Amino acid sequence: MPASDIRDVRFLVPGDPGQHTGGYRYVRQLVRALNERGLASGVSGLGGQFPKPDREAVAALDDALSACADHQVVILD
Repeated sequence: MPASDIRDVRFLVPGDPGQHTGGYRYVRQLVRALNERGLASGVSGLGGQFPKPDREAVAALDDALSACADHQVVILD
């Protein structure tokens, strides 16, 4: 998909995306900047254990991906 066709971006991150770490703050700034430029973007947290995913984490990722719109760009952290 050409970059000019991108209209909707979803970041999926482990745990609470409101955490005050450098990586989560960076993702929130990216989402804000994309929204300011007219792209519908957001970040969703995934439950479960990471980086070695448990069953809850696998189910959370499956649910999150199933909820994404067709042709939505998804970025997994």
